Amino acid sequence: MNTPDTNLGTSSAKGQSVQASPNPESPDVLPNKEEWILRSETREAHYSIERLISFASRGHLKPEWYVYHPLLEKWLYAKDVGELQVYFRRNSASQFNKLSWLLFGVSLLLSFAGAWLIASILFIAAIVLAILYHVKR
Repeated sequence: MNTPDTNLGTSSAKGQSVQASPNPESPDVLPNKEEWILRSETREAHYSIERLISFASRGHLKPEWYVYHPLLEKWLYAKDVGELQVYFRRNSASQFNKLSWLLFGVSLLLSFAGAWLIASILFIAAIVLAILYHVKR
């Protein structure tokens, strides 16, 4: 899997990198009303909202990165952009699901080994995480 920074400035003409400005309140180059600016740890680039959604849906957009909203004309965290929030919720829900299956497997192995008390506690934790997964999804 590619790291997010390697996916960011290489996808399209709109994805060309620009020099990062030190102040998140004022970008160096203001976008038009259709372009958004994404600032990762190492670069800043212009993208359409569709491209940002694509990054978020694949898990290549971190919630703490800055995004310049062209209509609001201000910087927001990616997790605070309404169009992207659903993808961050899906990614965190997926983590609950993976962890619940891991706990279930470990509890099953411990029950075969005779450690019933620990296995029971892990099994209950797996059920709780599975419920959280379905609630967050």
